Amino acid sequence: MFWESFFTLKYLHNGKYLYLIGLGLIIFISTFIRETSCLNIAFFASVFITRDDLRKRNFVFVKEIFFLVLAFILPYIGLRLMIHQRASFVEGIYWVKNFTSPYNLLGLLFGMLSIYLGYKMSGKTGKLMIRKYLFFSAPYLIMIASVGLFWETRLFLPLILTGIVAASQNKAGKIKEEGNSNRYQS
Repeated sequence: MFWESFFTLKYLHNGKYLYLIGLGLIIFISTFIRETSCLNIAFFASVFITRDDLRKRNFVFVKEIFFLVLAFILPYIGLRLMIHQRASFVEGIYWVKNFTSPYNLLGLLFGMLSIYLGYKMSGKTGKLMIRKYLFFSAPYLIMIASVGLFWETRLFLPLILTGIVAASQNKAGKIKEEGNSNRYQS
């Protein structure tokens, strides 16, 4: 998560495509290890997509996000095609177990409190970024609730670490806030 955040923020600050390509390479390589690398795309989107840009129909960020999505999808599908498995992608559906087991409820409480702590430590910019990040991470959160077990707190760690990164952006203030989207002016 560190290097992905580093490359995203460096790309934000100076706009050099070298950092975007570096981020794409990190996503490409890390997808071979864990599917959670898709959260790097959510982080990138939370930094670069603003309501202002959407309202003005300024979709310049789409090509960058498409590049990152491609960097995720190519190794993901490639692995699924190369490694033939009889097992399914998931071991089971755990909706009921996640919301009834005391262990899973404690894991959910840990995840929620940790994210909330990062949110409370953040200034206006960080809070906006965390809200957008959670929005763009919704598919991941749904997958945790359905096929993951909440007591596996490692599933929440990428979200928690991003909360810490967002909280650290209080003083930098360079994350694209609503009304501060001059990077993509057409």
